[in-house]
Amino acid sequence: MIRFIYRNVIRGVLRNKVFSLINILGLSFALTVFYLLYLYISYETSYDAYHINADRIYRVVTLVRTPTEDHFFGTSGPTGPALRSDFPAIESMARIQTVSLAIQNGEKKYQEKNILIADTSLFSVFSFPLLKGDRYTALKEPFSAVLSVSAAKKYFGDADPIGKVLKLDNQFDLTVTGEMKDMPANSNFKGDIVVSMTTLSQRLFPDLDKDWNSFNCNTYLLLRKGAKPGELEAQLSPFIEKYAGKVMRDAKVSFVLSLEPLKDIYLHSKYGSPESGSLLNVRIFSVVAIIILIISSVNFINISTARSAERAKEVGIKKVAGCPRSQLVVQFLGESVVQALAAFLLACLFTQLLLPVFNGFAGKPISHSILDSFYHLMTLLAVSVVIGLLAGIYPAMVLSEFRPAVVLKGKFANSKRGLALRKVLVVTQFIISVVLIIATLTIFLQIDFMRNQPMGFKKDEIYVISFDRSPSIVNRYEAIENSFREIPNVISVSASSSVPGSGNANGPIQIENRAGDMQTAGMNVYFVDYNVVDQYQFPVVAGRSFSKDFRTDSGSAIMVNEAAVLKLGYNSPTQVIGKRFSQAGEGTVIGVIGNFHYRSLQEQIEPLVFRIDPSNFAYFSLRVRSDHLPETLAEITKRWTAMVHDQQFNGYFLSDSLNRLYKGEESFGKLILYFSLFAIFISCLGLVSLTLFSADQRAKEISVRKVLGASPVNIIGLLAREFLLLNVVALIIAAPVAWLVIHSWLQDFAYHIPISAWIFLSGGVIALFISMATISSQTIKAALAKPIKRLRSE
Repeated sequence: MIRFIYRNVIRGVLRNKVFSLINILGLSFALTVFYLLYLYISYETSYDAYHINADRIYRVVTLVRTPTEDHFFGTSGPTGPALRSDFPAIESMARIQTVSLAIQNGEKKYQEKNILIADTSLFSVFSFPLLKGDRYTALKEPFSAVLSVSAAKKYFGDADPIGKVLKLDNQFDLTVTGEMKDMPANSNFKGDIVVSMTTLSQRLFPDLDKDWNSFNCNTYLLLRKGAKPGELEAQLSPFIEKYAGKVMRDAKVSFVLSLEPLKDIYLHSKYGSPESGSLLNVRIFSVVAIIILIISSVNFINISTARSAERAKEVGIKKVAGCPRSQLVVQFLGESVVQALAAFLLACLFTQLLLPVFNGFAGKPISHSILDSFYHLMTLLAVSVVIGLLAGIYPAMVLSEFRPAVVLKGKFANSKRGLALRKVLVVTQFIISVVLIIATLTIFLQIDFMRNQPMGFKKDEIYVISFDRSPSIVNRYEAIENSFREIPNVISVSASSSVPGSGNANGPIQIENRAGDMQTAGMNVYFVDYNVVDQYQFPVVAGRSFSKDFRTDSGSAIMVNEAAVLKLGYNSPTQVIGKRFSQAGEGTVIGVIGNFHYRSLQEQIEPLVFRIDPSNFAYFSLRVRSDHLPETLAEITKRWTAMVHDQQFNGYFLSDSLNRLYKGEESFGKLILYFSLFAIFISCLGLVSLTLFSADQRAKEISVRKVLGASPVNIIGLLAREFLLLNVVALIIAAPVAWLVIHSWLQDFAYHIPISAWIFLSGGVIALFISMATISSQTIKAALAKPIKRLRSE
């Protein structure tokens, strides 16, 4: 058997070095791209799946239903404990809040953005390995904390962290009671420091377990084995009425609780999450991975069938010598599989080399080595072998059935069956290439559109300083603002709870409608100072802005945007001026702000309320001149350090922050671009080989034409005409397919570019240019060849 493989299979591959190399390289490139995409898809679909009880963990979501709209939130503080107490089907429950706080150990001071505040049952519900400490008691006492390995090393070096004390928010002592492994990157929530929930419920916010009207917790339930989530969910309506019925009636709202599987949160959630992925992008990458494998297989079949005339004589001689058909089938399949295995080895090498770059483009630690998962590696090997078998079946069957008496006369060279198949496969490749080109153009045009779309305010030259709410800042924010204003190149300063692109508070508010009734509606809220409207140059379309000349503005006045006016049923902004509102106090509407994009352009502009409330400030915004910018920023940092001792300085330009809103789309666009280039390159490899064979098969015809006076231009046109026609057919078929793809993708954006005809035209022209450039080398070579060489050999 080994001798047969060497004599017939290996030697068959080596005998045709050029075309074997094209096949192996094309397939290895395809397998590399496929494997990278496969790793990405596996990573995206693996979020939270590593928890032992992942199939039994559910997140509780609260739908707050007002007379005008619905809003989804987490849960109130008491929801989780009450559910655990009332329903035996619940084995355990854990509440989690994510906060940003200052943590200090001596001179080591950091602003930790992802501190988790959680119940002690966190380690019972989720599979976060605790390396030190007791998982049942580590988060039991107030001001106790569990650190990840990374956090422990950051604050204490190589020393044992257990029993050590950290300073929390420059006010409280935090005792380390446990150390856990770093949370995996594919987690919906992640943090390096976990603080006990009793720190809030018993010390800082005693009303946490009593307030049914605040939804700051994410509550996760671990159901008992055999428990049916649908049956539990059906009982949640009377449950919420039992505990929060009066609260709902007083606020004129209703709460509806739902259960969401843990593994659905990242890709399939209807309710949102701290970190979410794009199911559409996963599907697109899945299709691209399959497409690239198809293109590579098409190349293999194309080359093999195109070489059928050359291999026919070999088959005929072997059959005359008594070789059975089965042995020929094994030989041709063996050649195919050997090439596939060689491509697999090269793909492993290419993938390992490209992984660091790929991780950077994806913005996630997808994988560090091809050896990270034996299962994934075996999957790639299996795909390689299957492709080798499938791609080799047709050529093996066709070549092995040749009749010696026919093929030795050379009659198979003009097989209509082989010619038709090659045309179909070439058209298929061009269709895929055109769709990928059009999709790539659309993605980058949409990203450019979002970056350059007018936001409705002046975003340039705004320098933002973010901080955590603390009395040391908010009680003297005016003094800090005045200090910044003294810097020569600082034009203006303001403070607020949010800045565009940063997120915002949301809650119910009652505003007088056209009928004179107080209408409850859920609205987003910006807490601002008197300077924000002028600072950002938000357009005031009705009424007036906040002013220190009106004392009541600080607690009894609000401004709303135009989206809120429409939501309340008013026909024009002026009609809402002077209307009453009630939200932690009462007052009137004094002004209407023109709509501006305070979130990504993927989202519609929603109703927004401006209120003055320094206790919620978390940002300073400084408009700075571009002259002497480094000196200006250095002075801003210096003054912050001198005035604020309990928080690190965290400054950035607003325009950079807004651009980061589209980082995911930009990374997706780059990946699609590179994968499209891969697919086009693989298609070009096949096209080169087919052009080479076409020129070889028609060499005698070309020579005769040249003897009869045909010019090189005529010969080039003769050879290129067939491929040009196939390109046109592919463009016609690809256009509607591409439209469906890009239309589906653009639906994820509330504001997007129109689907214009020039995008399709540009994609077609690019594909046509690539095709013609690819075949030009072989057609020109054939057209310039001397006829006498070919005719002498006939």
